[in-house]
Amino acid sequence: MPTDEPAEEVVYPHEVPRPENVVLHPKRSQMDLPIQDVLRAAHRADLAECVIVGRTKDGQEYFASSIVDTARVIFWLTRGAHVFNMLIDEVTMGAEEDDPDKTA
Repeated sequence: MPTDEPAEEVVYPHEVPRPENVVLHPKRSQMDLPIQDVLRAAHRADLAECVIVGRTKDGQEYFASSIVDTARVIFWLTRGAHVFNMLIDEVTMGAEEDDPDKTA
């Protein structure tokens, strides 16, 4: 019988500060996270507002928002893309900086 509790606590990189002596590895797991774990983490974050974008199992796009104002929805979607790109840059640029074989 399915349970509402995840098998183990899920910790996302943006939820905890990263110590300076920890280097993000550019070859992270390519496995997707279980949707219920992501939604549980969002629920625990006590969000003031949210925008959800996804795809159903039959391939349909899904969109939901707690925000009525279109400009704010677009802001959060754009902001989310920006933060995501910054995380990618941190991983890839950090890997280049830590590569002793890379010459400037």
